[in-house]
Amino acid sequence: MPQVSIIIRTKNEARYLGQVLAMLKRQTFQDFEIIIVDDNSTDKTCAIARKYGGKIVNLPKGKFTYPYAGNLGASHSSGQYLVFLSGHSIPINKYWLAKGLANFQDKKVAGVFAKPLPFPDATWAEKLFSLPNRIFKRGRVVFGAGKKPRGGVLGFTNAIIRRDLWEEYPLNEDFAGGGEDVDWAWRWLDKGYRIVREPGFVVYHSHNLGLIDLIKQYIGWKKMAKPSKFTPQKRNF
Repeated sequence: MPQVSIIIRTKNEARYLGQVLAMLKRQTFQDFEIIIVDDNSTDKTCAIARKYGGKIVNLPKGKFTYPYAGNLGASHSSGQYLVFLSGHSIPINKYWLAKGLANFQDKKVAGVFAKPLPFPDATWAEKLFSLPNRIFKRGRVVFGAGKKPRGGVLGFTNAIIRRDLWEEYPLNEDFAGGGEDVDWAWRWLDKGYRIVREPGFVVYHSHNLGLIDLIKQYIGWKKMAKPSKFTPQKRNF
């Protein structure tokens, strides 16, 4: 059995998925399987996944929600650690996975994540929006009893969690519209575990959004603090 399962939720991700999977194949740590949870893609997403040896799990049509897709992928996996990665989140280098996993030497760490960087060709608004993360949030931070996060934590844009803890508390499917990742993090923070923000675990990830759309996205993130329904037109991997 592989030590790690990388779970990627996709819908028409042909533009970047090949780059994501190619970078995974370059990782110094290679004891992993790739699980593609696909929501009825109509482009070459599944063909690209097969080329790189990904196991495809097809979602029933019209059944996608963020936590359901994550739980479905995890249920088809076998790794001790579960990596959740967007279909357009490209690891920044070949040490990405090894650096993320190294944090689990501490047995009280429940999850690891990093704030993403925008693509080099991202909009000026996305680059501006990311500046606080790039300037002020570059170091390793351990969140726990003595240091609770003020905002979002453990975003499944790129995150690793322990399988045994997922089995005890799967992703809460009441958070259909998103926020299941933060809910999961707080569950274990409240039980005395730690969540690590690891600067070596960064990915490139952006959506080519202008300023107005970024503001709407930020407002949407704030609403994810509570359970919500999934709205197809607001899908945001």
